[in-house]
Amino acid sequence: MDSITKENLDRALEKIGEAVLASLSFSGYPSDKLDKYITLIDEMSANPAYLKETEQYLKSTSGNHVLFFISNIIYNLKAKTDLNLTPETLKWLGSVMKNFLKRNRSYQQYFSIIDTFRKKFEKYFPGEKITVNKIDNVNIVKEDYIQNEKGEAELKELEGFFHITSELMAWMKSTYFFLEEYYAERGTATGESPPEAQALRNSGLAGFGQKNYTYRDILILCAESLAMLEAVYLTLKKKKSARRVVVIEGEQKFLNIPEIYDLYLEKFNALKKEISGLNK
Repeated sequence: MDSITKENLDRALEKIGEAVLASLSFSGYPSDKLDKYITLIDEMSANPAYLKETEQYLKSTSGNHVLFFISNIIYNLKAKTDLNLTPETLKWLGSVMKNFLKRNRSYQQYFSIIDTFRKKFEKYFPGEKITVNKIDNVNIVKEDYIQNEKGEAELKELEGFFHITSELMAWMKSTYFFLEEYYAERGTATGESPPEAQALRNSGLAGFGQKNYTYRDILILCAESLAMLEAVYLTLKKKKSARRVVVIEGEQKFLNIPEIYDLYLEKFNALKKEISGLNK
């Protein structure tokens, strides 16, 4: 299906719904198909001729339930009322659906860099990953990130990886709780509890996502990156007082070395506490 017509609109919405649910679950889904459905959503949202048919589909509980429940939950969170599909609302819902698809595409694209840093971190954090502790021997970090001629570039890559894992955790946590609501609403309306709902409850937030790339896997790696950054900036704090530009939660800040150290230490302690909570 390369484009949408009135004749294939229902079928296109059904396939988009399947891709959106897979993306909300952070399940494996071909990137080329995600790209295709993103294009179809743009096409559908831009054409007022599809508005009436799309509204009928989204308000119908027959057949595929995915977009019906997802659209109504999303709209209710924003407007606190039942779905009223205007051209502006259709575009807004389309942008939300596209965001779900884009997040899953990015999540899968990050697997390679996750694998790279997972292997790199084995040097500093050997053994089973039950928790993450601060690095006692900062000399090993000093050799790789300060005394090394490529240390500055390595440090930027490490900080970049911290941002990637932080972003993935934020996506996955919010999506996990959204999925819980989706299955609850669907179960109340239909009396059905699909196997995916039970699997979500069984995995919990810790096991949410694909094998080796679950929320807990990414949380551990994020905490390890912070432990590394804490050790690097502890060493730099003793030698340098210059300010640096760092990105914190998407915002650039111009901070001195002790301020950056304190910030990373605070975030590390928060993640260590979260790991402890997930282990219970």
